[in-house]
Amino acid sequence: MNSLKQFIPVLSSVFVNLSEHALYERQRVLVRTGLLKANPGRGPGSGVPLAPETVAMLMIAVLASDNLSEVGAATKILLGGVRIKSPKTRDFLPGVNNLHAALTRAMNSDDENDRIQRVIVNRTNPSARVYAYKDPSQPVLFVSSAKSGGNFSVESSFHGDTFVELRQIMSRSEPMTVAQQRLVQNRLAKLDLTREEGTK
Repeated sequence: MNSLKQFIPVLSSVFVNLSEHALYERQRVLVRTGLLKANPGRGPGSGVPLAPETVAMLMIAVLASDNLSEVGAATKILLGGVRIKSPKTRDFLPGVNNLHAALTRAMNSDDENDRIQRVIVNRTNPSARVYAYKDPSQPVLFVSSAKSGGNFSVESSFHGDTFVELRQIMSRSEPMTVAQQRLVQNRLAKLDLTREEGTK
């Protein structure tokens, strides 16, 4: 695999409530809004390259909104969230100041200080909580200055083990067989996206 589009069938196993087509439409929105860059042409080397940075961006777009027409704006808001610095979380994801950098780091690093246990995004009051495997009691907070959505809260989340699986797949030098892909999809499906609603 050398393009994000080719990787979408794997990602659809993570976000089981979204089809491959729905994920690809989100990729197109991100390209149109300038959040992803596509190489021109057809064939190998064209399109959006497969990399931790591009996978992280698409994952944020899924967490940001269910509504395709809102994906671009909602993703930009989450990307603008600023890390709230705390002595209790300074050793977790050191040097990371935004959500995109956090997810990218998790897919790039073997360091225990970069391993994520869970990511939870609040859609109505744009913010993200990222929990560490080493100490899940104190999440890193990324908070946006966007206006609150009121008294009703909608959250989306996914399990941190997803990053480990995705990094291993991206590091493969050879394409997976159909049997290998099904095995990975079954594992990822157990770590699927959840969507929670409730009043604050």
